[in-house]
Amino acid sequence: MRIGIWFYLWGWGLEFVVFCFLEEMFTRVFSFFFQLYVRHSMKTKYVAGLNALLIEEHRCIISKTPFKWFLDLQDNLRIGMNILSDLLTKWIDERGGFLFGENFVQFKEVDVTLSLGLSLVGDKINLNEKNLLESHCRNYFDKEKGKGKYKLDVIYDFVLKNHKKLPAIDVCRLYLFIGIHEILLPSCSRTIFPILFEIVDRINDLGTFCWAPLVYHYLLSSFCKQNLSWKRGKGATNFYVDGCIYVFQVWFCDRFIPSNACVHKYPRILHWMSVSVGDKFIKVAMETGVMLDEYGASRKEMGESSVKASVHRNVEDVKKGKKSKNRKK
Repeated sequence: MRIGIWFYLWGWGLEFVVFCFLEEMFTRVFSFFFQLYVRHSMKTKYVAGLNALLIEEHRCIISKTPFKWFLDLQDNLRIGMNILSDLLTKWIDERGGFLFGENFVQFKEVDVTLSLGLSLVGDKINLNEKNLLESHCRNYFDKEKGKGKYKLDVIYDFVLKNHKKLPAIDVCRLYLFIGIHEILLPSCSRTIFPILFEIVDRINDLGTFCWAPLVYHYLLSSFCKQNLSWKRGKGATNFYVDGCIYVFQVWFCDRFIPSNACVHKYPRILHWMSVSVGDKFIKVAMETGVMLDEYGASRKEMGESSVKASVHRNVEDVKKGKKSKNRKK
């Protein structure tokens, strides 16, 4: 009798172990095939390649623009894919931010300023402008390939082959044109915006444009579409986000990672691009929502004209928002 009971219990225990094993294996297989992936087109291949060819005169010219940090990019940035996929699932479109546990945090235009050193104030750029004017830089490609046919790899190869023959100022203009498309406005369709030829022609005036809202809205336009697709379901597991997705990584690191040293580099991308973030840490941070208290503009950053103007603009926008809400009440 006792032996029979023992065999019965042993058999039940074995079944339980087998069940747990199969459940674990099923979970792993399911996760492998149905894991959420967020892909992107942001790279630094072309800019890093050109950085190796630039001479001091080129660097001097580029360093006087809002994109001087392009010069510090050597290899492709390490982007945490789990950060992107987790942020996609936590985005609250109606409120313009992310929900971590019980904490809601907005993602604002000024975050692009702190991450990339781009201003909120200045002249607006219409990327889809059709009334194009004469452009010195565009003429290089209109003559060779015909109007309206522009490819980033063709422009890159042109600079590689002719950088010693071209005037230094034109090398810098085309370098920035490539960098803006590759880093700030990348897309899976590899879209080229002809109006930007005219913008980089004015290389000495690039600081007069409001680049932060441009980068912000270009990124969010794609991100929100993918978030909506994810919410609708239909079994999709792969999503493609256009834009400077590395802003999200800087934004995340600023709020969740206790840095051993102060973030003294500006823009902040220069600090965080060398920091590796583990998947386990990302998961815990997203679930708990425990954030750092201070991640606003530092005194040193407020010394930058673009940051100072952008922060003041952000404060004014917040005040206007509160007034409009009070009026509705």
